[in-house]
Amino acid sequence: PDVELGNDTAICKGESIYFNGTGTGNAIAWNPPGAVDDPYSLNTSATPSQSTMFKLEVSDNFCTGRDSIFVMVQDLPVADAGQDVLIEDGGYIQINASTSSGDISWSPSEGLSCDDCSSPIASPAKTTTYIVTVTDSVGCTSIDTIDVVVLESVVNLPMAFSPNGDGVNDYLFAEGQYVAHFYLRIFNRWGKVVFETNDMQIGWDGKFSGSEQPLGTYVYVITGTLYEEPYVKQGNISLIR
Repeated sequence: PDVELGNDTAICKGESIYFNGTGTGNAIAWNPPGAVDDPYSLNTSATPSQSTMFKLEVSDNFCTGRDSIFVMVQDLPVADAGQDVLIEDGGYIQINASTSSGDISWSPSEGLSCDDCSSPIASPAKTTTYIVTVTDSVGCTSIDTIDVVVLESVVNLPMAFSPNGDGVNDYLFAEGQYVAHFYLRIFNRWGKVVFETNDMQIGWDGKFSGSEQPLGTYVYVITGTLYEEPYVKQGNISLIR
């Protein structure tokens, strides 16, 4: 009997393939043994964990017909959205998707600076679970999720301070609680760190290496651990005199 399984094909790992075999006979045998869901039918399915050559034999009382089909199982792309993070209400953080290769998409797109890049800035108005989907060149996909948890204010810095020696607001202090491994950095307009500390009791006097820094806007970044999750807060402060 004539037996036909079709052309070789490829599937993504974890997917099933349906065989629509043709042939006439009273005895059917599939190989490898146990690899298909219904070994007594021409029309059956399989979910191979690795690339496999499937063989089908159909026999009548006189002859045996044979055909085979090679099913290539493609590995899934890597999708890793990273650890869940905590931000304060009104804050933002960059999240990063690690992937082996492929196109990236994030959902929902609300609160993201881009939904098709690997490292968007996330500034959700409320706690949000973001899903990253990675699709490779053959159409296989993987997903991962990251929770961006939005909290009420935990660590605060004043919007401005005036280190002019008058005894009022001469130092910039961070105030807050619950944050372990506290680390504050302040950057000037060129991205240079002009102050850093891991102690909330140590404030910035507006100087760097003993020299007074110019008036203007500076960027601060606070990192640490809150409830065993990474904590990040970023913003601007003004130095005035």
